[in-house]
Amino acid sequence: MTAVDASTRGRRNRVNGAFAEREVARWLRPWWPDACRAVRSTYPDPGDIDCTSPGLWWSVKNVQQERMPAWLAEMTEKKLNRIGLLVVRRRGCADPGRWWLWVTFHDFTELMGAAPPGAYAADDTAPIRVELRHVMPLLVHSNYAPEPKAVA
Repeated sequence: MTAVDASTRGRRNRVNGAFAEREVARWLRPWWPDACRAVRSTYPDPGDIDCTSPGLWWSVKNVQQERMPAWLAEMTEKKLNRIGLLVVRRRGCADPGRWWLWVTFHDFTELMGAAPPGAYAADDTAPIRVELRHVMPLLVHSNYAPEPKAVA
């Protein structure tokens, strides 16, 4: 087995991350035809996917070891007043619609158009996980996404 130096590992991670971001953007195009990978660094942080709803902040991860508490904390910090959507590539699953989508309880209740129930209001950062394809009808219903269009 050949040892891999840190720069090679870092380059490989960036390539894998960019691949996943492009795949998610491509999958989102029936709703947002101009969806693309965000390749700029500005403030506020645009997230990993651009040209969707301005009320959404997307983060895409493509790694073998999940670091969920850290990722959700980063999302909460960077999303500002937007709905944070964290997409994590599932191993052995090529279809981005079947990749995991994580959202905080607070953001999920925002999508539902309701305030968190009293018993849950204290822990509104609790994570909720669904497949990406399952959240899209909710985004359409809550006016964060238009009705899907056929992609040529």
